[in-house]
Amino acid sequence: MKNSYKPPYTINSRIVHLISEISEIIALLKYGTETVSLPMLRRVNRIKTLAGTLEIEGNYVGEEKITAILDGKRVEGTTQELSEVMGAINAYEEISTYRYNNLEDLLKAHKAMTFKLLMMQEASVLSTSQ
Repeated sequence: MKNSYKPPYTINSRIVHLISEISEIIALLKYGTETVSLPMLRRVNRIKTLAGTLEIEGNYVGEEKITAILDGKRVEGTTQELSEVMGAINAYEEISTYRYNNLEDLLKAHKAMTFKLLMMQEASVLSTSQ
C-alpha cells in the first residue's frame, strides 16, 4: 500500500542540517558523552529569544548588539531601540515569576518591556509643552 500523504513543505539541506543539530544536542543531553556547556546554550537561546521578540515588535537590533548589551558594552542605536532591548531583557529576567494564564502577570511583563519607552515619551511631552 502506497502512502499518498505529501507534507506541506519540501525537505531541503537547511532542514536536514537543523534536524542534525537538534539530534546532536538531544543526544548530548540524554547520554552526556561530552560535556555540554548548558549555561552557554541557555545564553545563546536567550539572545535568540530576545532578538525574535524584538523583531516581532519591529526592532531589528540584531543578536550581535543584544550580546554586546548583555556583556555590558556600549552599542550604537537610537534611544528607543536600546530602551526596547533593555525592556525585553528586564521582562525576560522576570519570566520565571510570571504565570502564563494570569492577566496581572501579562500586564507586569508588558510594563517591564515598555517602562523606559513610556518614560521617554512622557519626558518628551513635558519638554515640548514647556
